[in-house]
Amino acid sequence: MVQPTIYYETKKAYYIDDESVNAGDVVIQSDSSSTYNFKKQVIANGKLTFKSSNSKVIYINKRTGKMTIKKPGKVTITINAGSTAFYKAAKKRVTVYAVPKKQTLQRVRKSGRTIKVTVKKDVKATGYQVVTSTNKKFKRNKKSVVSKNNRRLSLTLRQNAKGTYYVRARSYIKIGKKSYYASWSKVKKIVLK
Repeated sequence: MVQPTIYYETKKAYYIDDESVNAGDVVIQSDSSSTYNFKKQVIANGKLTFKSSNSKVIYINKRTGKMTIKKPGKVTITINAGSTAFYKAAKKRVTVYAVPKKQTLQRVRKSGRTIKVTVKKDVKATGYQVVTSTNKKFKRNKKSVVSKNNRRLSLTLRQNAKGTYYVRARSYIKIGKKSYYASWSKVKKIVLK
């Protein structure tokens, strides 16, 4: 018998926003577990089983591979492929980062050249990031502010000039010394006169 290869393919649709995430790792929002099934992403010989290193963060069904996100955090999913008449059993580990759900801008208001942004509280997040730009694709004149705890819901950014500004926000969770971000909120536009 020969050792088989377990091939795991991550989809580009997941939110890999931190450069420290390895190519084989997965970052998934905490509200999107119903759309994710590990078994559909694995090509292997033999019967597949799955196990989470911490079921209080992410539970995964042993046989179906369907994940349920309990709360943001980091786990290792172990994928086992059973032996067959021609192949030995094989094992692969994939790191999964469950990040907070998509953020919502509750309020965007202006005071002179200052933009004040209020985000929706997420008790499962570490904090929030708000970014402004004069370009709707956030390519130019960007300014950013980060709250270091999830209790600070109002963030302020002072702009250098009048004009149209675009605003968006996202939540993040800090695991160890690294921060992992959810997807951006919908963009809002505000005009400073």
